[in-house]
This record gives sequence, C-alpha cells and structure tokens, in this order.
Amino acid sequence: MAGLVFLFSGKGNATTEDSISGEAFWSSGRFTGCVCDWTATLDEGDSLPDDQGNSFQLVYVDDTYAKLKVNEETGPKIKAGQGYKFADAKVSILNVLYQAYAGGKHQTGICVKYN
Repeated sequence: MAGLVFLFSGKGNATTEDSISGEAFWSSGRFTGCVCDWTATLDEGDSLPDDQGNSFQLVYVDDTYAKLKVNEETGPKIKAGQGYKFADAKVSILNVLYQAYAGGKHQTGICVKYN
C-alpha cells in the first residue's frame, strides 16, 4: 500500500521528486514533503501505539513546539513542518494545536516514516 503524501511550502527548495520521496526533508533537516507510512493525532500526555509495535507519546506542546517520545527515546522540541529522526522512525510534526485556556486542546498531528 502506498504511503500518504503531504506537501508543504517551506524554506527548502525541493524538486517535485524530492517532495514526493521525502528525501529533501530527511537529508536537509527542512520539511518540504513527507511520504507517511502512518499518521496520528496525539493529545498531550497520551501514548498511542502503531501497528509496528512502536509507541508515540506527546510529552510537551505549546503554541509553537511539540516534543515527542518514540518508544523510550525522547526527541527535542520541534516546530510544525519540521521533523526528527528517532532510532525507530522519522517523525514530522504536521500541526500544533494549543488552546491556552482552561479545558483547551493541546495536541499535534504527526507523519511517521519507518526507518
């Protein structure tokens, strides 16, 4: 089954082929596109398993950054449109939702590409 394709405008100068393959993002550290093997929306503090046996947890989110834990590895704070290569998967932040009032949602969407 083919992965989902997300294309974003960013600071990178990727070709169409790079955007579709995701290589421009992973090699340059800039998010220009990602072919996702799996996507999810995570609420802060919740942990969600995928069908590969990995666990994804949103450990921190604010109006700009999200910080994820994949299995036992915690990554740095990353902005929407950027990503981080964990030992078991490459994860991009698709969006950040931070409602700064009592009862507001704190969540992020992720795009996962398995190593």
